[in-house]
Amino acid sequence: MKKRTLKRLWGGALAGAIAVGGGGGALALGATPAGASNAQVSIAGSFTTFYMMHALFPTTINDLYPGGIGTIVATSTFCTGGVTYTTGSPAPNGSTQGKTALHAEETARTTTATPTHPTDPTKAIVHTDKGCIDFSRSSSPPKFSAGTVPFTTSHTSTTFDYYAYALDGVVPMVGSASGAKLTQATPTTTGNATLTVADLRNIYHCAITNWSTLGGATAPIIRFWPQSGSGTRDVYKDILGFTPAVTATKGACLTPAITHFTHVTIGGTHFTNVPNEENTESGIIYQASITPMATPISDAIYIYSSGKFTQQWNDTAHYKATGVNTVNGAAIGNFERTTTTTGNRLLLANMRNTTTGLSTTFVNYTTTTRTYSVNTGVVNQTNEWYSHMPASNSAATASAAHVAGIRYVYNVCDTKTAGYSECKAMVGFDNQPQPTTTGLVAPTPVPAQAKSALCDGQDAATILAQGFVPLPSTPISLNKMSTSDLANATCREFPGKSYPGYATPRSWTRARPVVLSVSPSTGSVAGGTPVTITGVNFLNTTVTPTVKFGTATATTVTVVAWTTITCKTPAHAAGTVDVTVTTTRGGTSATSSLDHFTY
Repeated sequence: MKKRTLKRLWGGALAGAIAVGGGGGALALGATPAGASNAQVSIAGSFTTFYMMHALFPTTINDLYPGGIGTIVATSTFCTGGVTYTTGSPAPNGSTQGKTALHAEETARTTTATPTHPTDPTKAIVHTDKGCIDFSRSSSPPKFSAGTVPFTTSHTSTTFDYYAYALDGVVPMVGSASGAKLTQATPTTTGNATLTVADLRNIYHCAITNWSTLGGATAPIIRFWPQSGSGTRDVYKDILGFTPAVTATKGACLTPAITHFTHVTIGGTHFTNVPNEENTESGIIYQASITPMATPISDAIYIYSSGKFTQQWNDTAHYKATGVNTVNGAAIGNFERTTTTTGNRLLLANMRNTTTGLSTTFVNYTTTTRTYSVNTGVVNQTNEWYSHMPASNSAATASAAHVAGIRYVYNVCDTKTAGYSECKAMVGFDNQPQPTTTGLVAPTPVPAQAKSALCDGQDAATILAQGFVPLPSTPISLNKMSTSDLANATCREFPGKSYPGYATPRSWTRARPVVLSVSPSTGSVAGGTPVTITGVNFLNTTVTPTVKFGTATATTVTVVAWTTITCKTPAHAAGTVDVTVTTTRGGTSATSSLDHFTY
């Protein structure tokens, strides 16, 4: 399997001033969930899902912390040249930059690998990859590639393979000056007014500039907006129909919404042009650090992930006034659940259900434990924003979703890169019905069709504990959503450059088998040694795969899973041979140093 070492990338926007997790930077992850493997992969992109992916794969993901510094070292097999991130050129920060980095892997170098094309076995793919980033985290969706909806080619690709694995709610986070708009000021869950998308458009275009207009205090509304490249920013731009952080679309506002802080002093150190990082308390702390405070936190409005809010509120080890918070130990107390005052606290606002007209909360508060949990009655696939767009070439503002802000979160694989098979094995699934089993020797029952543990529902508890909502095994029947999961997986597959639900996903029925390890790797020339072969795409067949040790055929071949075959070695002359696997749909695996067996 792929082995790669990466210097831990703690840092972030302040390049050394931020210690994620506090103390020594350790992540509180708990027990290893299902699906974690020995493969080491490097991932870049979204901060929103950074901690959740570490919770899902605590030992297998290299720490490409968004905006961090460090080195992915070169390896002779996969990562040529390595990649070094510095203060002046940090690691990709946000969904857009992560996908841009993954896209760059397609053209970084040319390799000799020519596996069978996934949809046409008569063709071959020439890999053109550097191999140092295996897949990306994304909290923004694939984008439509034509019609009236613009897209940026640097972070889109026809060979991107999006795997949605959870749901998140993006919602305004407001200060106490919003008054009745505050979701749980006491906290309480009753008697609150609601915000509408129209209200938010008016706020971010400065048609509404004071909280009193919405029933709150007589106080100016201070508009914050996530940094460039943020998936959260991208989603809410689609909901509002404009970007309030640029001059051309700021409406009647005198200045664009705040995305950066020109001067910030943290821990006695002065910084300039610091971004308002998405879904962190950094913006709150940066704003509070300006003395005298230019604008009170109580007047603010942010756009925030309800999943991250829940995770941060419940993380008593790192988010509390007396502990070490994520930004240089600064104590704002926004997520300190024992604090009774709300002057320096922002909480998630209610949003109106456009069908019922009722107030909806994205999170639920439990008084006895003083904790939040995600409200699955609101954050669910029936409210997902993009899949409810009325036509594939419609503007994203035209979604018929009843509640604004519900989104899928994704891992993005790239079929053109060397890391694709590992990406799919860890976070994806083969989007086709259960395979034909006639003549297939396999355990009873026959293994499910090509599902990673993540897409087989085995990590639902971990996802929920992180503040997000795991997906059910049945997609909604809307547009082409039903074709996004033909295997009854707990993930959805979407091709790049098309909004979710508006393109037929790929079914990688001809994916080539790949051998990643043979154990044991030595045996007698007489044959008969029990061997376990590990790799991917072993179930892509209608009959039992053929396993060969050199030119000799193995016996008692059993397909244990998509990634595992057991067999007994045939007799062979002394020496080292390649072990190959041949399936009816995928052909024969390419040889490499990973498949060697010595007689």
